[in-house]
Amino acid sequence: MSIDDLSSVQFSGHETFPLRHGWLTKATAEIYKNSTDNRGIFSDADAIVRFGVGKNMVNSIRHWATATQIIENQNNTWKVTELGDFLFGERGVDVYAETHSTLWLLHWKLCSTPNKSTTWYWVFNQLLEDKFEKHDLMSSLMTFCADKKISRTSDKTIENDVTCFIGCYAKKRGKAAGDDLESALGDLNIIQPIKNGSRYVLQKGDKPTLHSAIFNFCLYEYIKSSGSSNTISVDKIVYGEGSPGRVFKLDEQSAVSRLVDIAETSNGVFEWSETAGLRQVALVNEPSSSIELLRPAFEI
Repeated sequence: MSIDDLSSVQFSGHETFPLRHGWLTKATAEIYKNSTDNRGIFSDADAIVRFGVGKNMVNSIRHWATATQIIENQNNTWKVTELGDFLFGERGVDVYAETHSTLWLLHWKLCSTPNKSTTWYWVFNQLLEDKFEKHDLMSSLMTFCADKKISRTSDKTIENDVTCFIGCYAKKRGKAAGDDLESALGDLNIIQPIKNGSRYVLQKGDKPTLHSAIFNFCLYEYIKSSGSSNTISVDKIVYGEGSPGRVFKLDEQSAVSRLVDIAETSNGVFEWSETAGLRQVALVNEPSSSIELLRPAFEI
């Protein structure tokens, strides 16, 4: 989905709390324990006791679990998605979200769905520069909403969303990885504060902690969302809106280094070709499930 095709945006729901370590584990665990008649699991009188946090934090847990597509609501019943079960289920591969692979997956889900996490999508897919200031980011989002005639979005709501976005990724100085409860995604080190925290930089280049299986899964989702063709150019993979290259801030060299080996790393699902200067990747063998593409990232 392109941001130009949006019929709705979302700049709220998190109650200004960034995604915290343990929240998605808690959300899925409670749904597993209450798998039937659980429509009020996040809203009934027992929710505060059930989750062990205040009402606003319960709302935030619900928001993050749905925004990352770990849970979903079907016919007024909360269910854990296939991805959520793969990660956090009884046989989940990373129940406590301790690996970079899980964090990159969550980042991908947030930054590739403009109607659910608009600021996240905007920063990684629309900003022209790799450096930004909080005020300039807010202004660009306000201008976008005005141009699209999106009503009922106040400046304060956008300011809170931008603050939450920065809190998700930009670690506070002096905090080690995993120490800051408010920065689960901060462990990715994809956004860094500069100039005393008034400006931020998106770290472009190779991502050593991004497993090839995670990259391949995201490429598969991107191809499926882009249209009917199973063949895609390198330029689109690297520079296309909503692409793995954009969302993971990969430069062309680091993306191509992954793509030339993709037949091997995807176990034959994808194929690389380069003919007369045209570099492409083709989806040649459909996996039984997209989730199967992820397994190598979590094998010990």
